[in-house]
Amino acid sequence: MPISILLLSDLSYHLGIIGLAEMLERADIVRWVSEDDAAVRDPRGANDIESHHEQSVRDEEVFVPVPGVLTSW
Repeated sequence: MPISILLLSDLSYHLGIIGLAEMLERADIVRWVSEDDAAVRDPRGANDIESHHEQSVRDEEVFVPVPGVLTSW
């Protein structure tokens, strides 16, 4: 299966569906999955993903009223 994933990634890259960074990331994942050693570090950067989800944004920071726009219907 890892060979087929690499072949599909290579094909997707050559067709322009994915970029070089995505192809290299997929190669890292295939290498990680095919290793027998459980001590191999997860290349996806799970700690980065968790820290991104922990950040919260208040509604006031996202929804800013636009001056001069009618707010009541």
